[in-house]
Amino acid sequence: MHGWLSARTPGAAHPWAPFAGRIGNGIILALPLSVAFGALAAWQVHGINITATDALVALLVMLNLGRADEQPIAGDGVSQWRPSFAPYPLLFSAIVALITLMTLSLAWAPDRALALKEALKWGEALAVLGFAPRYLRRPGMVARLIAVVLAVAVAEACLGGLQATVFVAGQHVAADRGVRVVGTFGQPNPYAGALNLALPLALALLGWARGTLRWLLLAAGGALLAALLLAQSRGALLGLRGAVAAMAWLGWPPLRRWLAGGAAAALAGVALALATGRLTTAALLARLGWRPLTDAALSADITDANFSTVERLAHWAAAWRMFLAHPLTGVGAGNYAIAYAAYAVPRWPLALGHAHNLALHLLAELGIGGLLCYLAIVATSIWLLLHTWQRAVAAAQPPTPQSLSPFRVFRGISWFACSTVPQSFASCLSLGMLGAQIAMVIQNGFDDLTTHSLLVAWALLLACSQSLPLDRLIRGEQPESER
Repeated sequence: MHGWLSARTPGAAHPWAPFAGRIGNGIILALPLSVAFGALAAWQVHGINITATDALVALLVMLNLGRADEQPIAGDGVSQWRPSFAPYPLLFSAIVALITLMTLSLAWAPDRALALKEALKWGEALAVLGFAPRYLRRPGMVARLIAVVLAVAVAEACLGGLQATVFVAGQHVAADRGVRVVGTFGQPNPYAGALNLALPLALALLGWARGTLRWLLLAAGGALLAALLLAQSRGALLGLRGAVAAMAWLGWPPLRRWLAGGAAAALAGVALALATGRLTTAALLARLGWRPLTDAALSADITDANFSTVERLAHWAAAWRMFLAHPLTGVGAGNYAIAYAAYAVPRWPLALGHAHNLALHLLAELGIGGLLCYLAIVATSIWLLLHTWQRAVAAAQPPTPQSLSPFRVFRGISWFACSTVPQSFASCLSLGMLGAQIAMVIQNGFDDLTTHSLLVAWALLLACSQSLPLDRLIRGEQPESER
């Protein structure tokens, strides 16, 4: 099957072929902008919102279908793309399996349009993972994309600042936290999740930047952090802490002893308090906001201070009950809110649209298979980013053979890092992408960041990690296609 702009016969160029590479580059660079601002101009088709991001991904697919076995299109710089590391096809397989489950759930989902919408969301991420590396193989394209990602995030942060000051009257107000800014995302949690995809990149690139660029990155990081605090998303802030801790552990070895010592001291203190009876397990869980997922526990002692926490636990309880009722099939992709009333805690009859925990959400909608697919996606994406970071550090400063051994991973991720702080663009960038992934995974434990086209933004970062020609980039060489 031939693509829209591909050659009609092998070796024969289509009249539009010289422009196809430039069009693809433009689509890739426009995607971060459309993720942030595309929802402002959305339109509905049979109850499904269509945004500029959906249109751009569709155009990207049309541009690339049928090109794998043909001559390269002038200007795209790469004739063919093939995954070079095993976790990338494994990640593809896990996403394809998840989309397959969502498609099968059309047979029993009460609202098939919602099920189709969920499958299309993950299908867009799969398309970006498959086609974006074709245009990102040039170091210049990767740098331009990261610049666009950071610029768009700073624009969102500035908008959040305006919402907290000039336009504060029309903002979201929480019972326990007051005014929360939302940017262009309409909700504080996905807004904070979008900021968390850029903030770790800005922090990590500080290790590479010099001069004016370092000051610009410091200013960008400060603006993003301020906007994140104004959004008051506790899941996002927890994710940022996890991302910073992971990046510090891997990228700054002298801190490892302090981080390990602090964690050990905290655990020892909690264990001692539990052992001496000064603190009980129930009291510890209560301080963390946890309650048993029962009707009685989730319906009593509701205050403004604990309202959002108990509300989230009530939705976890409903998701768990959906799974127990449908352990193999779930209630159907996208149908959590439709089925919620039948499984809701009595004090909490209104559905929020998702379970505020992506793993539980997929478990409720797709059964055990959905959870397994999600865990596979998380594991393979983190493994992929760890491998990319290790390759970047190895190319910047060759480690000993023992440091490169994959078997050291089984002794602990802490020894997966090399012994020096990465200072190259590729190593700092890959470390920042790993931090963004960790922040997203942690926040997904309390929210659902598959909304607002954030899956496309996530897929772009993973495509960057696979596309970087790391060895050549660090040595300052150009790919063969650019020589």
